[in-house]
Amino acid sequence: MKLADVQKLADELIELRCERHSVGNLYAYLLKAYGDANRAKADFIRFLSGELPPRIVRTASAWISEEQGDEIDAKRHNGHAVPRGPDRVGVDFTGAQA
Repeated sequence: MKLADVQKLADELIELRCERHSVGNLYAYLLKAYGDANRAKADFIRFLSGELPPRIVRTASAWISEEQGDEIDAKRHNGHAVPRGPDRVGVDFTGAQA
């Protein structure tokens, strides 16, 4: 992917951040950590290019999880749908046939 394409993708992802399921949350972490939009964007582009050090990605992931706070531990729910926020979803696969 050309650098210009990655920069355009970065701009789009930053603009279209969609709450908890957005890779743009990494940019939000970088922006908060650095307090500098240009530096945050540069490192976000490094991330999209596969060049951001894994330790920064791990730190960002931990921060995002902490910020979102109400993430559900998937291991405890064995693939069953669980309540999330104001919307409730309930599914019981007990007795479902393959």
